[in-house]
Amino acid sequence: MIQHHERPLRWIRDSIGALAIACLAVGCGNTQNPQNMLKEAEKNHPEVEATKVSKFAGKVTIDGQPPPPLKEAPVFVLLTMDITPRPNEPQYMSFPDETGHFEFSTFTKGDGVPNGKYIVTFAQLGPSKKKVNLGPDKLKNLYNDPDKSEFKIEVPPPITDAVYDLKVAGREPVANPGPRAFVKNEDRKDHTGSAMRK
Repeated sequence: MIQHHERPLRWIRDSIGALAIACLAVGCGNTQNPQNMLKEAEKNHPEVEATKVSKFAGKVTIDGQPPPPLKEAPVFVLLTMDITPRPNEPQYMSFPDETGHFEFSTFTKGDGVPNGKYIVTFAQLGPSKKKVNLGPDKLKNLYNDPDKSEFKIEVPPPITDAVYDLKVAGREPVANPGPRAFVKNEDRKDHTGSAMRK
């Protein structure tokens, strides 16, 4: 079974890889200590309880089927803080395993995310010879825009049994994802936001 890779705050701290950096929100490249980063988020947005986390875990399927192996076409489960104005603090992400199970981690494995309100989005990308996952989104951009997502959560209370069945087959793709969408179609991009040459 594929091991989880849900350590967004560690990725911020260590700046491990372009993929993780890009998934972490506007202001990529911030390398301050993760706990300090959460405190900064709390300072800027009192809605966020920086030192308290609640579990968020569940299962995601695509047209009723579990996602493919991570190395083939990884599915991203992303959380964006649901506050106004839209924050520059990090997004959080998790990769479902081959059964579709996902869980988020902040300080320890599976402990969850900082307490607050979140928008849930999804994307599925393809492999690249350069070891950077690239678009287009195999979910047809149907679920990757936090400004259009129908999925929202609030923790606490802890959530351990969330279920998302993403309907993709037979649906028309979203041709022009919004500016905050995780994947954009105007060009193939790596996840530092830099256009890749075709």
